[in-house]
Amino acid sequence: MPEPASVKNANFDRYRMIRMSKAPKAIDVHFVQNEIAPTGMGEPPFPPIFGALANAVYKATGKRVYR
Repeated sequence: MPEPASVKNANFDRYRMIRMSKAPKAIDVHFVQNEIAPTGMGEPPFPPIFGALANAVYKATGKRVYR
């Protein structure tokens, strides 16, 4: 069995999320069929969902959430 992967970077707290103005117009996502069991397809929605949630709170309460 292969050796487990180790952490290579510990600076994710300083990672700058891309701004909408810098994002590409379209993003193509492709799933490659292979013999490896599927993993990790549940994480991509996390970054955009927080903005959507903050906007929903604003619509419901009239207050902006920044933290």
